[in-house]
Amino acid sequence: MSVTEECILGPPVVLVYAYEGDATQASSVACWIEGTADYVNTYEYDTEGRLVQIVQAGQSGGNAVAEKEIDFAYNEDGQFATMTRAGATDERCTVRHVLMW
Repeated sequence: MSVTEECILGPPVVLVYAYEGDATQASSVACWIEGTADYVNTYEYDTEGRLVQIVQAGQSGGNAVAEKEIDFAYNEDGQFATMTRAGATDERCTVRHVLMW
């Protein structure tokens, strides 16, 4: 199943959301700007339904988009723990979430 969303302000932007099976979480979002293919984001979830990875890349024949990746990790209680980002520079950055009460 896919859902299309169009922006009416600024340049025409079309977002197409794809879902696999009965999923309520998008498996991908593809973007076109002024009729030209731009990025596509793909989403991966674990068996608990938590987002574990987002990858962004360009679409064939479209604008140049550097591939980027974000990985999410969770602690033993299922709470968000870290986010690791990687991009075209091959540098990785990890952000740790510390919950303080």
